[in-house]
Amino acid sequence: MTDFDRLNLAIEVACKEEGVTRNQFLSKSRIQHYVEARRLYYYLAFHVLGLSHQQAANHAGAKNHSTSVLHCQNVQNWMAQSEAYRQKIEDASQVLATIIKKRRPTFSGD
Repeated sequence: MTDFDRLNLAIEVACKEEGVTRNQFLSKSRIQHYVEARRLYYYLAFHVLGLSHQQAANHAGAKNHSTSVLHCQNVQNWMAQSEAYRQKIEDASQVLATIIKKRRPTFSGD
């Protein structure tokens, strides 16, 4: 599975979690649910997928990597302050990790 595919899955998980469409996610709108979906996506891309902030930002159409850095910092700060928010992020992270694990090719000895 390519990084492009994994980033698309991160968008899919983030959109489903926040109840927004991909077009809403990719829009420039600052409606709270759209922003929350983007914030979750950047966290998933960097912390779960292990990709760079620049890769995540490029894929989502952001101007530069600072968007990803800021969203990841916000998520980490809010996770430290709210157990419910931390659980929501951990659940979404687990969903993404599970989807990727199921879709990866298996080899003898795995």
